[in-house]
Amino acid sequence: MGLTARALFRLDWGYRFGFLGVMGRAYRTETRLRGIALGYNAAFFGRPILMIHPGSSVSIGDDCVLVRNSRRCSTANLYRPVRLQTDNDSSTIAIGRGSGLNGVSIWCRSTSVILGEEVALGPNVTITDSPTHALWPPQNRSHYPGVALDKPVVIGDHV
Repeated sequence: MGLTARALFRLDWGYRFGFLGVMGRAYRTETRLRGIALGYNAAFFGRPILMIHPGSSVSIGDDCVLVRNSRRCSTANLYRPVRLQTDNDSSTIAIGRGSGLNGVSIWCRSTSVILGEEVALGPNVTITDSPTHALWPPQNRSHYPGVALDKPVVIGDHV
């Protein structure tokens, strides 16, 4: 390996484990300021999009990792940030201990989205408690059904 290749490797390593780590601590602070309960040793690699309704409940467990940055993930990230959104006082998002989210979007309109412990979710996964419109018959899709169709989502441990 040439001198230039070694220098570039070290620069990339410093970015991945130095700069992203420092910024991750800043994102932890922002997360707490938004009222999210953050567990011990939760890590952020890239800034998540957090749209949290006042009065809703969001918790991220111990040792969770939220990845946006493609340099930090080991497989694929399609440059999509982690997005957590609640739209109602009754909305609850709970991410269990040791879970990893890589470019995942969780939208909770009125009920709950619960992830168990050690859940691994890959790029471009979207989880929502609402279909946002009637599925059948097609004529009813243009009418807003309210929260009547919303159902809680629970994903168990080690998924």
